[in-house]
Amino acid sequence: MAFWTSRAEIVHFRDRRRRHIGAIRIREWRKQRSMGMDERMSPSPSYAVGAFA
Repeated sequence: MAFWTSRAEIVHFRDRRRRHIGAIRIREWRKQRSMGMDERMSPSPSYAVGAFA
């Protein structure tokens, strides 16, 4: 019984850590993408607002 619970906790911890790393990667990718959008679409802010909405 203890072995099963400990194994479930380990799997849960690994899954949570992998999700956390994925969230960090998505956040970094969105930051880079938004920076690129700001550089490209600075002349037309209305289009940028429509793209982000």
